[in-house]
Amino acid sequence: MVKSSIRALVFTLSMVMSFALQAGGIYHCSDRFGGYNFSDRPCPNMAKKNDSEAHEVWQMLKALVKEGRSMAANQQSSVESILACKDTQKQLLDKLAALRPRVDLVATRHEHLLSVYDQMNQCLDCRAAATYHCSRVDSKLDSALNQISVSR
Repeated sequence: MVKSSIRALVFTLSMVMSFALQAGGIYHCSDRFGGYNFSDRPCPNMAKKNDSEAHEVWQMLKALVKEGRSMAANQQSSVESILACKDTQKQLLDKLAALRPRVDLVATRHEHLLSVYDQMNQCLDCRAAATYHCSRVDSKLDSALNQISVSR
C-alpha cells in the first residue's frame, strides 16, 4: 500500500515537472535559509530593480503583453466588441511600433528581446488564439529577464 502511494506520488511529480519543462523555463532558486525552490518564474534576486536599457525594454514589453491579455479576455463575438478590440489593437500596435527603435538598440546584446518583439503581433491580435500567444510571449520574456540579469 505504501509503495503504491509512493509510486503514485513520484509519477504525479514527474508529470508535473514534465509539463512545467514544456511550458517554459524552470528556475532553481535558493532562499535566504539556504534551501532551494523550483519555479516557472525568475528567482526574486533576478527580478531586482535594474535600470539598464534592456530591462526597461523588457518592462515595456511585459506591460504590452498584460494589455494584450486583457484585450483578448474582454473580446466577445458582438460587432461592438470586435470594433472595440480593433481600436485597442491599433493603440497597442502603435505602442509596439514606437518601442522598435529601443529594441533595435539593445538587440546587439539581447537578441532574445528582438525575438520576443517579433512575436508580439500575435499576442496583440483580435483572435481567440491571442491568449495562447500572450502566454508564450510572457514565458519568453521571463526567460529574457534571466538572460538580461546574467549579462550585466
